[in-house]
Amino acid sequence: MACVSSFSVAFAGFPGKGENAKWSEALPHYNLANKYMEKARYDDAIIKYQDAIALYEFDPDFYINLGVAFRKVDNLTEAESAYKKAADLNDKDWMTWSNLANVYLKQDKLQETIKAFEHSLKCNPPPLEKVSIQHDIADIRKIINVRNGTIQPPVSKNPPAAKIIFGVKTAGPKNKSNLSNTASKTMPLKNAVKQSNPGATPPSNKEDLKGTGWDAIYK
Repeated sequence: MACVSSFSVAFAGFPGKGENAKWSEALPHYNLANKYMEKARYDDAIIKYQDAIALYEFDPDFYINLGVAFRKVDNLTEAESAYKKAADLNDKDWMTWSNLANVYLKQDKLQETIKAFEHSLKCNPPPLEKVSIQHDIADIRKIINVRNGTIQPPVSKNPPAAKIIFGVKTAGPKNKSNLSNTASKTMPLKNAVKQSNPGATPPSNKEDLKGTGWDAIYK
């Protein structure tokens, strides 16, 4: 199954929609959520990603990482919803479509899986990922044909297995003026530290605030 098992390094700026001030206010929540993800505190991460989205709803990275967090706690319905929203905001990211495909596959939605993988191919994934996705599509079509009685098993010695592509953006800070420079993603947890205005409301727990945008307040 197509997947990338490493973190993404990206420096992304203001998405260009909505209010820059709201995006800036949301960033500490997003950055803290990424720290929680690194510590496998997935429920806490989900809350902080949702807090970021409540403040600013137009950054696809927020939804990609929220989808990853929901996958980690096996909430496939919410993961699917998050990836769909990310794709609505940016339909040019192959990893978003690949993540969505894997969530569909995990739910045995095979036709939807194929369509999402086909969208991923249209976004020019890296050569090795492209080949992997093409093989996955072929295997899934064979599975569908077996179920429909069109052909007889065995389908494949190595059938596709759903995986998460972390698009976690690592590296930081993610400043408002920086451009995206995506490298490999661990099935997208986008973990770039994004810098925001120090006027944002901090969480009550000061743990893990360093590097999130609130650390300037708590020196």
